[in-house]
Amino acid sequence: MLSNSHIHWLAPVTILSSLIGGIVLALSHHLFNSSLKGTLVDAEPYKLVSYEVSQQQINTAVGTALAFLSRSCLVVAVSTAYTQAFWWTITRDGTSPRLSTVDVLYSVLSNIWSLFRPKTWWRHPLLLLTALVTWLIPIAAIITPATLSVAVAAVTPPPSEFRTVPMADFESLKFFAPGQSNTFTGLASVDTVFYNGPTYMVERIAHSVATGGTILPISPSSPNASWSLDFNGPALRCSNVNATLQALMQTNILNAYRGNSCQQPYNYLAWTAANGSPTPSEGIASNEDPFGNHAVPFSATTPFAMNQGTLGPLLYDAVGAKGNATTNGTANATQVATIYLAAIPKFKYRELGSCDANPNITAEQVNDEFGRYFVNSTILECQLWNTSYHTNFTYVDGQQSIDITTSERGEDSSVDTLAGFYMNGDYPKCAGLNVDYEGCNVDRYTLQRLSFQAILDAFGRVFVGTVLDGQQSKYGGTYTTDTKVMSTVLLDTKELSFLRTPSNWANAAETGTYTHLGSTDNMPSLYDWTAEPSQKSLKDTIEQLFQNITISMLSSENFQPNRSSPFAPALVNVTSRIYQNVYEYSAVKLWLAYGIAIGFTLLGVIFGLIAIITNGASYSDDFSTILRTARYACLSKEVNYCDSDGRDPLPRYLSDTTVVFAGGKSAPKHFVVQTKSDISRNLAHGYR
Repeated sequence: MLSNSHIHWLAPVTILSSLIGGIVLALSHHLFNSSLKGTLVDAEPYKLVSYEVSQQQINTAVGTALAFLSRSCLVVAVSTAYTQAFWWTITRDGTSPRLSTVDVLYSVLSNIWSLFRPKTWWRHPLLLLTALVTWLIPIAAIITPATLSVAVAAVTPPPSEFRTVPMADFESLKFFAPGQSNTFTGLASVDTVFYNGPTYMVERIAHSVATGGTILPISPSSPNASWSLDFNGPALRCSNVNATLQALMQTNILNAYRGNSCQQPYNYLAWTAANGSPTPSEGIASNEDPFGNHAVPFSATTPFAMNQGTLGPLLYDAVGAKGNATTNGTANATQVATIYLAAIPKFKYRELGSCDANPNITAEQVNDEFGRYFVNSTILECQLWNTSYHTNFTYVDGQQSIDITTSERGEDSSVDTLAGFYMNGDYPKCAGLNVDYEGCNVDRYTLQRLSFQAILDAFGRVFVGTVLDGQQSKYGGTYTTDTKVMSTVLLDTKELSFLRTPSNWANAAETGTYTHLGSTDNMPSLYDWTAEPSQKSLKDTIEQLFQNITISMLSSENFQPNRSSPFAPALVNVTSRIYQNVYEYSAVKLWLAYGIAIGFTLLGVIFGLIAIITNGASYSDDFSTILRTARYACLSKEVNYCDSDGRDPLPRYLSDTTVVFAGGKSAPKHFVVQTKSDISRNLAHGYR
């Protein structure tokens, strides 16, 4: 007779322990990867016998092994659960499945092609889901090892050390050229050196920055480094000239314009103030200004020559020691270094028929007529200031980024020009350089002032001069210039953008002698490009440009400080971003893969446990289980002797044969119940 209903412990324990084991191994995989996250990849290999194995290979192997074991546990749990559900499906009451159906349901865990039998599976969706989970769980073992990878990352915290960085040694002789020495008696004392302009490198940098508009590349100590640098440097502070000075300058410019028969309308001017030049008869010819004391650009009389000085005012008559009779007891009584720039667009766009005033109009009317040329004009006064710079240099793969902060107006100090200074050479072991004519005193502030004014001088050598319409641009010609401003970024400003258009063909076709070109079909497509009007102001652009020139001085090896100098700056703390191979771990991706696998495994486990409880028994996927259940199975058709060996394929007549197993409650209705004595009797008569 059939054994009493009894649930053996093996299958439930296998299901639950495998599920728990898979979860524990998944957690171990997570903890293992987490322990490696952010750690350096050791390049040193381990030697095992005659083989070398890297740390990365070992860690990858461990992660793969944990993923494989976790997958194996989950597969065991869900496949054991499937076995329980399978036997519940084919042995429950009222069930008489066909042999072909039983074959598909039983073989699906070992034969994936059994999944492609929709006619069978639509009746058994839970079994299909459990079988799919069994086949898809191994995908998690492919994804999860890949959550640990190697990436290039910066070492945290980044190392830092004190070292030399690019600087500009303003407290040195590197920015201004050797001056003219005074070897005669006269305005200045013996051992006086007159300022003689900037060095060629200062001029070169100023012109390069003025042309490009940006800070020149500054070579860092390493391609990935950052540091902060505080220093005092020169800066320009620009503002509109006051009304009184503006009137003087406009009158002076108009006088020069009318004095040249109105043939030279000045669209742009830049000049420096001049004051107190030496007398040529005394032999001092450096930076002469025969026009005396003024801040306007032109002399007051014919030939209305323009002040061509690029630095001013230089007060040569004030150079000398205190108490000197020729200096009235003052030493270098100077003024703030100043440069003026004017943009006068109406000189270009208005034509004056004659320079001679109509005798029938008043002088006031004449002034009004000429005064219209200064409508929308701009005249700026830019002064040199000693400013505190706070800079942050950052380099990423060699790409330069500089953040600059300067002191507010009122916190810095103006820089007065120096026409000359004391440089004593009589005491080789104790030389002096200062403005107070003191031996054995090298004054760092004097060096700084001379360096700052040399940079402004180089700036002036780019911009000082004029741009004249010359009554040519209206007809397609170009400007007459004696300045380099036309090749600089100042033409990108609102005030000077008008200088870009007169010589281009598009403008000539609109207003000049080539207006007929505009009506053609093919010629306008050949016009040169015309830039859009800029929104940057001239004032802000000048200040920014001068700041860029100042910072660009750090790019030259010529201006780096000598570490043996008494004024050598301190070392700077440099932070280096060192990139190394480190382990990178994506916990989200790992738990997404494991979570899906564990979640569906749990559903399969619940299904299997319900099947065990419903069956009142548990099953193993063993041959003996099949043998025992098939022993008393009832087929709707007899199996032919020739098909009893079980070889493929399943005969067609057996494919449609239904089977009833003895496990259901209806089993006694279909099967003969044999006692132990009945079985012995059958064996004695030769029945097997």
